[in-house]
Amino acid sequence: MSRVGKIPVIIPAKVKVDIKNTTVSVEGPKGKVSRTFAPVVSITQADSKVSVAPLEDSRFSRAMFGTARSVIAGMVKGASDGFVKDLEIQGVGFKAALKGKQLDLALGYSHPILFDIPEGIKITVTLPLH
Repeated sequence: MSRVGKIPVIIPAKVKVDIKNTTVSVEGPKGKVSRTFAPVVSITQADSKVSVAPLEDSRFSRAMFGTARSVIAGMVKGASDGFVKDLEIQGVGFKAALKGKQLDLALGYSHPILFDIPEGIKITVTLPLH
């Protein structure tokens, strides 16, 4: 049995989850996402929690049990908070600066690396408090 799969997914107040057979739809302030899982798991919703359980005692069913729970947790987090990736640059001489629509990175190469920021991506550069 999966340890991750046993933990129920807690649904925030601003997120709506709809379960039909093995199809889970999650809608929140950041968007809507839907996913159909293998028919070897049982997905139920009680109060503000989603629980996943294996339907049989096969190796595939036990593997999908934890995977389905983890994917559902990611769907809920993405629909409520959105996706965030934090990057921390450490080292002597390593630095990052925001120049208009480009990120200027000094990462130890003989030249600076200029990275064009895609549309819809928000970048903030914070300096460490030494």
